[in-house]
Amino acid sequence: ILISDQDGSIIAFESSSTEDACRGEETGLAPIIVTQPVGGTYLEGESFSISVDAIGTEPLSYQWYLNSIKIDLATEREYYVDYMNTDSMGSFHCVVANELGEAISDPALVYGVRLFSAGSNYFGEMGIGFSATYETFTANEYKNIKKIASNGNHSFMLLYNGELYFSGEQGAGEGGIGSDEYSITEWTLSATNVKDVFPGGGDTSFYIDNDYHLYFAGSNSNGESGSGIVQNEFRSWIHVADDVIFACGSTRRTSFYIDKDYHLYYSGQNAKNQAGVADTSTVFEWTSCGVAAKKVVCGWEGAMIISQDNSVWVSGECTTGAFGMGEVYNFSTWTKCSSLEGVDISDISISGDSGSEHAIALGTDGKTYVSGNNDRGQLGLGDNTNRYLFEQVSSGIKKMTCAYRFSMLLTNDEKLLMSGDNSYGSHGDGTYNTKDEFTEVASDVVDIMESSTSHTSFILKKITGVVG
Repeated sequence: ILISDQDGSIIAFESSSTEDACRGEETGLAPIIVTQPVGGTYLEGESFSISVDAIGTEPLSYQWYLNSIKIDLATEREYYVDYMNTDSMGSFHCVVANELGEAISDPALVYGVRLFSAGSNYFGEMGIGFSATYETFTANEYKNIKKIASNGNHSFMLLYNGELYFSGEQGAGEGGIGSDEYSITEWTLSATNVKDVFPGGGDTSFYIDNDYHLYFAGSNSNGESGSGIVQNEFRSWIHVADDVIFACGSTRRTSFYIDKDYHLYYSGQNAKNQAGVADTSTVFEWTSCGVAAKKVVCGWEGAMIISQDNSVWVSGECTTGAFGMGEVYNFSTWTKCSSLEGVDISDISISGDSGSEHAIALGTDGKTYVSGNNDRGQLGLGDNTNRYLFEQVSSGIKKMTCAYRFSMLLTNDEKLLMSGDNSYGSHGDGTYNTKDEFTEVASDVVDIMESSTSHTSFILKKITGVVG
């Protein structure tokens, strides 16, 4: 009997003829693995299974091992894990045996995903207790994390189960936890039933629940909540709008949200026409911007939107060139970005620093474009010269973010590239060296934080064992 593998190659010959037996040759077939186990990457709490297919003279026995240690009761061709945790990651293999011998499978690597952080922790914004800075990526939470967002000196961690956690500075109550403490140094539950979270550029925060209700916490001195309530701050979450799919806030007291029909609204200051409307007075209730948008991001005194046709529009003031409109700084109405004309943009990020904004635009084809302040090399173009028109800097990118004078790019092959300021160790590469070109600082990275003003970096990274 000829036995072949999946490619048709002969891998075994079995004979049970009387002639073979008379010659004293052993009959039957020792185990042969024809389908090797395949690993994968799984979040905390997920279930998964790995399996082998083998042939050989029955009966066949199976024994699974994790990191070369026998797994009790794992004696079937398929091994099932119903809840992924730190004890379930690593190198799995299976030994298949019968009375004629055994076969050892190839290893199958099962990765978990863990949060790591680097950079400033002066206000406890990493959620791991107080310490000044970390210049290397340090193990943080191992949870089923959906999103990490960090702005200013505070951070939010959103889990897939809808739990929202906060850590860091909350001078105006922007953590929404109802506490008067100035800084929270460990991850603290802030809300449940959360779909998405959007920290403002300074001391405001928003989240959307699973029913698309918008909630606000933080400073309301200029009507940033849009609630119409005259109150300087809200230290606990308040409901401020319905049917919302996106929100953001600027450092300069302007808030935005987008509803399910992609209508854009604002509340707060409009002194520089950052809302794209003629009336520059401060408003305390949500007011239409008169445009449709899929996303809105806030600079210092300006804003950028992605329209439904994937074009970028700007309004307000930006003196650093982050708008990509040449050396024209003020726009009183929404104006299409000329240097991204003809480019389909899927995402955009702008830093919210006073007088030092830079921006990154991500094309639907994975190309990235940069413009704006470049005093610390944050544009990654190999120099420290500001740009006033968007220039392509890289390709093969699936996510990007702007932070405080530094930038992060996540490649399609899970590499983290960073450029710009590193005085807080936020690049996580063990140095405080500034970079003016995008440089790989980590691999096996599956997600990065969203930010506009953070001194801290967060990444979600694949691991195969307990770290830290």
